[in-house]
Amino acid sequence: MLAALADLHPTLEPALWRAVRQVLLERSAAHGEPAPLRALAAGAPLPAKANLLTRWGRKADRESGYVRIGSPLGSALLSEAAREAAATRPWSPA
Repeated sequence: MLAALADLHPTLEPALWRAVRQVLLERSAAHGEPAPLRALAAGAPLPAKANLLTRWGRKADRESGYVRIGSPLGSALLSEAAREAAATRPWSPA
């Protein structure tokens, strides 16, 4: 849902991710601050299935590996997204 809103209103994306991060921090505090939730809210890299690498290697799906990608919850990425949103026009269908 956040991605759909951000596609229509790119300038909102950083604020939306900050709101998600705030909810995660609140839920983390309410549940004794478990390490996985703290790491997620802090912007730790996320695992992502490497399907493209699997296709290039002509491997079976069950052999797919995982790579780490930057989390949109990380403060550096939020700042970068804000700069990009300010520099680009909102997407619009032609």
